[in-house]
Amino acid sequence: MQKSSVLFVASLLIAAAGPAQALQYKLSPLLVDSASATEAFSINNAGTVLGLAQRNQAQAVLWEQGTARYLSHDPQSYGSYGLALNHAGDVAGYNFYPHGILAATRWTAAGIESVPVSNDYSQATDINAHGVTVANGLGGYVETSVSWDGVTTTKLLPFSTVYNDVPPGWPFSPGTTAQALNDLGQVVGWGATADHKQHAALWNNGQIVDLHGGGTGSAAKDINNAGQIVINTYFGEDVRAGLWQNGALSYLGEHSEGNGMNALGAVVGWAGVGEGAQHAVLWQDGMEFDLNAQIVGERFGFTYLEKAYGINDHGQIVGRGLTADGSHQAFLLSPVPEPGAWLMLAVGLGIVVRVKRRVRAA
Repeated sequence: MQKSSVLFVASLLIAAAGPAQALQYKLSPLLVDSASATEAFSINNAGTVLGLAQRNQAQAVLWEQGTARYLSHDPQSYGSYGLALNHAGDVAGYNFYPHGILAATRWTAAGIESVPVSNDYSQATDINAHGVTVANGLGGYVETSVSWDGVTTTKLLPFSTVYNDVPPGWPFSPGTTAQALNDLGQVVGWGATADHKQHAALWNNGQIVDLHGGGTGSAAKDINNAGQIVINTYFGEDVRAGLWQNGALSYLGEHSEGNGMNALGAVVGWAGVGEGAQHAVLWQDGMEFDLNAQIVGERFGFTYLEKAYGINDHGQIVGRGLTADGSHQAFLLSPVPEPGAWLMLAVGLGIVVRVKRRVRAA
C-alpha cells in the first residue's frame, strides 16, 4: 500500500513538471476602476505588472498583488507613461506635457528622475537591474539614443554619420532607436543605414553591431543576460518574429511579432490567425503556442487574447485581450500548476516516504 502511494505521488510530481502542464495557464483580468481600457507591458519576477489605463488620458499603472495604482508624475504634466519595469520595481517611461512634449523619466526608490536627453521629445524605454536606463530623443529630424547610469550619459553610435544622398552638414544624419538592455549593459534596438534602411542593432562595449538578417528592414525588441535577442524582420507589409542566438537568426513564426523574452529564452508576442486577426503567442523550445488554447478555467469575458508583451522567469505572461463588449483589457496568465504547487507535491512525496520508513521500522 505504501509503495503504491509513493508511486502515485511521484507520478503527480512528474506530470506537474512536464511541458504539457507547464503550458496551461490561469487567466486573470487586470482592471482599473473608471478606465475604459487597460494594457499590460511588463511583469517582473515579483509579479508586479506595468501597464496603462485609458481615462481622459492614458496613464501608467502598476498592479501589485492584484491591486492597481497609478504611477506618480510631474504635477506640471498631463500624466505618465511607463514602458519598462525591472525586477526591483523601477520603471522607465516618460511624462507627457502640453503641445505633445514628452520627457524621458524613470521612477526608482529615490523618486522621479528626468533622464538627461537633449531633446524636447524623449522617452526612456528600458531600465536594467543596476538602474542603467536607455532613452531616445527626437530633434533636428534625427532620433538619437543614450544610456544613462544616473551619472554619466553615453550616446549610442549610429551605423553611419550621414545618408549617402545628403551633403555633410545637413540635419539629416541617420538616427538610432534603443529598445531594451540587459544587466550586462548590452543594448538592442535599430538604426538607419547610409542608404535609408532600418536594421536591427546591438550596442556592445561602445560598438554598434548590425543584426539585420534579410528582408526590407528589421528591429531588435529585447535581450536577456544570455545574449539572446528578439528580432522582428519586415518583408514589405509582413513581419516575422525571430530569435538571434549563437550568431544566427532563427525565425519563430510567420505573420508574427515578438515583443519580450525571459532569462530562459521564452519569447512572447502575437501571430496572425487569418483575416487580420492576431492571437497572443508563446515561442518556447522551438514550438509556437497560441495562448488562447492554453487557458484553463474562467475566461472573464475575454473573446480572445490579442498580444502578449512580457514574460517573467516564472513563466507569467502579460498583454492585451479583446473582451465581449469590444474593449481592450490587460491580462495576466499564470502557469498551472504554479511553482508553489510543485513544491507542495514534492513535500507530499517526502511525507509519504517518511511514513513508509516508519512503518518498516515498526
